[in-house]
Amino acid sequence: MLLSVVGLMLTRTLFVSIMTLDTLLLLMTFSSEIGTVAIER
Repeated sequence: MLLSVVGLMLTRTLFVSIMTLDTLLLLMTFSSEIGTVAIER
């Protein structure tokens, strides 16, 4: 029982960190594209 709870928490933490990394990557690419557009103008 305890092992399954620990596993659940670990997988949840991993999932959250992956989601956060994905969001950060999206924001970075988005901001860089906006920057290039602003520079072109």
